[in-house]
Order: sequence, then C-alpha cells, then structure tokens
Amino acid sequence: MDFMGLKNEYRISFDNNPVFGADFSLGKVYDYTNITGSLWADFAAENTRSADFDGENMLIVSRQGGVFPKIISFASIKDGSPSETVLNTTGIKGGTYLVSAGRLSHKHIFISNLKTKKGENLKIYHWASPNATPEVIVDFDGIATNADLSAARFGDNLSVCLNEAGNGYIFLLSQNGDMILRFDVSGFTNVTNPKLITPEVTAPYYASINQVGNGNEYLYTSTQAPLMLIDSNGTPLFKLDIAAVPIQATDARIITYDAERYLIMTTGRRPSWSKDPDNEFLVYDISDGSNTLIALGNFANREEHIPVYSYKLGGAGASACAANTGWGVDENGNLLVMTAATKAGFAICEFPEKQ
Repeated sequence: MDFMGLKNEYRISFDNNPVFGADFSLGKVYDYTNITGSLWADFAAENTRSADFDGENMLIVSRQGGVFPKIISFASIKDGSPSETVLNTTGIKGGTYLVSAGRLSHKHIFISNLKTKKGENLKIYHWASPNATPEVIVDFDGIATNADLSAARFGDNLSVCLNEAGNGYIFLLSQNGDMILRFDVSGFTNVTNPKLITPEVTAPYYASINQVGNGNEYLYTSTQAPLMLIDSNGTPLFKLDIAAVPIQATDARIITYDAERYLIMTTGRRPSWSKDPDNEFLVYDISDGSNTLIALGNFANREEHIPVYSYKLGGAGASACAANTGWGVDENGNLLVMTAATKAGFAICEFPEKQ
C-alpha cells in the first residue's frame, strides 16, 4: 500500500493457515567444497581467508598463487559456468599480506591488507564496481583518536556496516580479540575518526561484527567466542549461552526473509579445539520475538537448539580457521545464503518461499 508517501507491505491469504519464510526442504546447493570433491581452487590451502556474498556476487579475497581478489557472479554459478572477474590491484602495496579480508556493501567492494607489526600501516581499499581501479580509503598508521595502536595486528577480519548512502562504520578486531578498531564512514569512501573500543568479552581468531537490520544492534562473534549482541560502541546488549550454538561458529548474521527471522553462521575448524571434523553452515529460526533482543532471549530459553537447515563443507584442519557467511534475495524472490571456510571451499544455497 502507498498512501501519501507512506508505504507498507501486506500479504493477503485465502488459506486458514498462511505460511511464511523459506522452504528449507526444497533447497538447491551450488557446491564448491571439499565434501563433494569440487573444492574451489582458491580455498585449497590457507591463503584465502575471507569471502562474502550479497545475493548477486561472490567476493573471494584470494592470495592463492598470487594476489587475485575476485568477483564471481551468482548468475554464472547458477548457469553451471562460474565466471571470475579478477579485481584490478593497481597501487595495492604494503603490509604483511597485501590483501587479507573483504566485504561487499551495496555493490561496493572493500578489502583490507594485513598489518602485523609496528611500522606497517593498515590499508583498506575500495572498488566502486568489479571493473574499477581501487582507491585507498584507509591508510592507518596506528594513531587512533584515543590510543596508539601502531604495534597492534589488524586485518585478519573486516566488517563493513553501511546503509544505502554508504554511511555507517567499519570494524576490525585484533587477532587476539582484545581490541576493536572502529572507523566512521560516509559516502562509502570518506573514512574518519579511528577509535579503539575495548570489548567486555574478547573474540579471538576470525571475528565479525555484523549489523542487524538498520539499527544500533550488531552481532559480535568469532571462532573462540560466544555470540553476543552489542551496540556500535561495543556495549553488550545480550550474550548467548555458549552451549546454544557451536563455539566455533563465526560471521553470524541475523537476516529477515518473508516475515521470518533467521540466525546464520559457519563454523571454523581448527584441530586443537574443534570437535567436529567438518566445517558446517547452520541456520536457526529465531522468528519468535517482536525484536532482536526478545528473539535471542526466546532462542536461548529453548530446551533444544536445532537448526532448521545445516550443510557440511568438509575441510581439513586449518590454523587460519577463517569462516564466512553471506546472503541475499534473487529476482525471483528466492533466499540465497553463502557459506565458506578455509581449506573447505564455498557453497551457495537457494531456497524458495514456502507455499
């Protein structure tokens, strides 16, 4: 409905029992993982530690055989002939690794280097499109507005939380999870005000901070931390009991699709502390609740925490046990979710609406 500029959407059903959400029983998987023997080459070793997906494109921040960050269109994956566009890397230099972690945001591409010691600058590059030349939007010497971080390690992870106008925050966490570095962002490329946030709970190894919707709520987790909901200043809003979901699950996101709310995550496997031999993608239905806090509380209070969908990627023990998720909705209204992990590969799962 559209009345004097006020818009809202309604679903009219002539059935006594209307249904909502994705039909996980009718999923189709486009698999490039270890478990099927179709491992995507960029994930063969531990050189590729970051991936993202927005429903249209897959980003793979590859260092396999060189510096080859790339975009793969989902349309080409669905057609059975995945087509890569290797990003222009003109001007990319500096750091322990030239590229390390990346994110997609409203068709814009962001990739960081890895900075591990004093004397190296953290850099974040921006591509306006897959065929664009990169521009440096962060060249951080470690001097934040409230701390000297010149000796800290950043770039193992990158979280980009922006609205359609490109306004919001970029977050990075130190490898041991005791420091959050936050930048203010406007217009996608104007990055200012580097600030140190000291989290109440550390999130070591391949952490993420993903915004929930458009509000001041962010999922905060890593392969060695409980899932938490925080605000943009790192203030805890909710902490999920570790036993509710696998402790190794990271890059958790809360997504809304067809009036249902889902919690998605991928486990990162490291032999010294991972019981499951496979990396696994998990989807939990957390629709019960009028807002995020109530939904997570209701989920925590369940007797059982059984995913409505799961998918194993296979994999092998990885010291760089990075894992990622991503999602989007295609032109036909199908829910698309992506899962990826070091030495395991990636898969994109397609689900239609319930009928």
